[in-house]
Amino acid sequence: MKVIDKNNVLEDKEDYVYSFNNPTTINNKGKVKPSKKLTFVRDYVLCIGLSLFVVGISVFIVVLADGWSQSLIMPIFFPSTLLVIAVTIICYALLMVGLLLACRQGVNKKVYILYGLNAIFNILLLLFSMVFRQSIVGLFMSLLVFYFAFTLYNELKKVNITAKYMFMPYIFWTIFEVVCCYSVVMLN
Repeated sequence: MKVIDKNNVLEDKEDYVYSFNNPTTINNKGKVKPSKKLTFVRDYVLCIGLSLFVVGISVFIVVLADGWSQSLIMPIFFPSTLLVIAVTIICYALLMVGLLLACRQGVNKKVYILYGLNAIFNILLLLFSMVFRQSIVGLFMSLLVFYFAFTLYNELKKVNITAKYMFMPYIFWTIFEVVCCYSVVMLN
């Protein structure tokens, strides 16, 4: 008859149970988590797709509303249509690269939600100020864009320093948008 040591059996039992409850492969619902490679690809496609969508819609709105400022008194420092298009493309390209760098380190859903809200309010800002010619609503939208841009900046600052620096031109652009919207409201 073979004598079995109680301590060896307990150690083997813990290894056996751990192999079934490994948190890297199975979540608490018993479903297998997607691989990290698939998650990175999904995040990259989401960042690139959303950035291209926002740039496309923004450029379309600016081109559609060309000549909207002729009926308003505009401040001297208000940018031309081509400058607005160029700065929008540059800012969102830098933002996209910054988000891609942050995705490599793993970002939470809050960053994606803030980025989406920022994109939505930026499009609404262009719609209300250029297409519908509602200066006061445009000012309110520009304040919301600035708020969500600054909140997203603070979240990216926690994740990646390079993403933080790539986000700085967009912060300056949103400040300039607020100043432009405010001056348009005050002059008209």
